[in-house]
Amino acid sequence: MDTTAVDTRPSESRWATLAEPTALDPWLRAAVALGQIATVYTTREVLMPRTITPFLLPIRGFWWLASVPFAWLLMLSAALVIVPRLPRLARAASATHMVLLCLAMLGDQTRAQPSTLCLAVLLLGLSWGPRVRTIALCYLATMWGYAGVHKLLSPGWFNGTAPWLLEALTKNPTPGMSKWFPWAIAGGELSLGVLTLFARTRKLAALGALALHGGILYALGPYGHRWNHAVWPWNITLALTAPLVLLSSRGSLVQSVRETSRALWPAIALFFLGPALWYLGLYPPYFAHHLYTEGLPTTTWCSPTDGCLNDRGNERVYPRFGVPLPSAVSTLRADFARHCARGDTLIIRDPRRFLQRRGQGEIRLVCAPQ
Repeated sequence: MDTTAVDTRPSESRWATLAEPTALDPWLRAAVALGQIATVYTTREVLMPRTITPFLLPIRGFWWLASVPFAWLLMLSAALVIVPRLPRLARAASATHMVLLCLAMLGDQTRAQPSTLCLAVLLLGLSWGPRVRTIALCYLATMWGYAGVHKLLSPGWFNGTAPWLLEALTKNPTPGMSKWFPWAIAGGELSLGVLTLFARTRKLAALGALALHGGILYALGPYGHRWNHAVWPWNITLALTAPLVLLSSRGSLVQSVRETSRALWPAIALFFLGPALWYLGLYPPYFAHHLYTEGLPTTTWCSPTDGCLNDRGNERVYPRFGVPLPSAVSTLRADFARHCARGDTLIIRDPRRFLQRRGQGEIRLVCAPQ
């Protein structure tokens, strides 16, 4: 009698094996690296040395970074992450890439763009193994969640950006579509962040991520408004990779954080708490995931010759670099100090109630030419 034991347990599916971080991450890493290379190349002008207008807007003490060609260095470090079968090289390259990006932002505040930072964080998370991979999941959860919260708290989203995005989908929206579209997008982003927190809801979150970034790409891309092409590679990358990051992540986010390296806990805490500090004036708006919210500080630049113009910084920066001037008060002040002429004044209006109650809701600056 044959007594050979037979394993009757169901074998793991092909997808379950593929979804293990050690099997899938090299492919995700390559896709994110290619997306970052495309993003950096698209915005390379803002990442290169320059001495003519628009001048660099460095953090004080970091003028020495003005001559560094960050665009090429960032593309090279991202490309090294793709080299197959060299995990140590991928780890070193992804860390170097993040350091270079931080130095680039210190050398020019205009470089603090959400697309490059997001993809740099994903590269780190996908290059250092399961104990570090959690930061990618945390960043995605907080990005989607806070982007939705900021929109829900911004009247400008409901009255300006949302109707404009809806025009890309239909030229004749019904009253019902116009009423509910802003709520659907903002609520959908917030829900997507919440669904990412739990293992049981990540399949739904993966579908939502694909729909969200695919929809953004359609609205801003060649078939929509054909606007802000700098974020097209970012949204293509997230539409392709974010669902797979979600599907291949195991356990709840709390469990993942417990298992991750404790050295990363401060960064994870910053991901979750930092964006809320924006309302107290303590965190940059793009790092806080203020994306198309219309809830940021605005400027009125008045000069004796041209009169008063709104958002003069963007009128100068965006045509040259293809990226907006970050609406951080410190950046707006630095831009005015660098470019103003005698007799110019700048009025910065801040919508944050906390700052308004402290008398900082409106700041008036008078030019002091250097």
